[in-house]
Amino acid sequence: RGSTYPPVAPPALGTLAEVPAPPGSATGPGADHWYRYATGDGHSVELAVYLPTSPFPPPTAPITVLALHGGNGLHRSLETLARRYAQQGFVGVAGCWFDEPDTQLTDDTVSCSGGPVFKGTQIGSSNDLDALVAAVKLVPGVDPARLAIVGHSYGAGAALLRAADRGATEPIVSASGVLAAEPNCCGTRAGDRYPNEVASSIHGPVLVVHSWGDPITPIGQANAFLLALDASRTPQPATPHQYYGAPASHDLPFQTVAYGLSTVSIQFVADTTAWIVLQFP
Repeated sequence: RGSTYPPVAPPALGTLAEVPAPPGSATGPGADHWYRYATGDGHSVELAVYLPTSPFPPPTAPITVLALHGGNGLHRSLETLARRYAQQGFVGVAGCWFDEPDTQLTDDTVSCSGGPVFKGTQIGSSNDLDALVAAVKLVPGVDPARLAIVGHSYGAGAALLRAADRGATEPIVSASGVLAAEPNCCGTRAGDRYPNEVASSIHGPVLVVHSWGDPITPIGQANAFLLALDASRTPQPATPHQYYGAPASHDLPFQTVAYGLSTVSIQFVADTTAWIVLQFP
């Protein structure tokens, strides 16, 4: 069962509908636009769009960065990440790819009522992400050929599995990604698949960003994925990766300290921005 916030009716199939900001979303500054898009199975995905606050070098169209949340649902911290990418000159999008049950709602959770059921990294998650990516490509001002995906935790794993399942080649940043079944700290979900198992079917650019001390997705998962991906791409150069030391945590893209963003979180946006720009000459 998903959240009991009153759901917004799904728009007509294949169309993007602008909707009011959902309960729990950021204010001051909030997103420039909120949209809904039907998944085709009675559910809908939603997305917050932050327009660039600094110009992208003309005449090139801005790059769009789609940020995907992990297994704890859509939070305001993901909206903040999308806004930070907008400050780099990108169209920043925070995308909701599943609904969060009431039992797991916290104070900073953004409602995604009516969204798909959480599928982890099972087959159906690729369908839900396909719908979200299709929605992003319909946003006014978005160049569909200039889209990158930044996935956190389960969002990273789902993005990489979609790339394998669909042959999608959008550049993907895996941040603290769920990338392999072992080693694990918290058990595995029945039916889940893992990116290291399908690495040979992933053909787009990938950047892996991980903390050495990640307690949720241990660094061994990143190592296992990188070994599998590089073995499938020989003799091409090894997959770029950035490992952060202490005090980086599992939440490194959003990590905060008492008075604002941590240096790790600031460095994360700087590192990923530089890499994403290189993918779209």
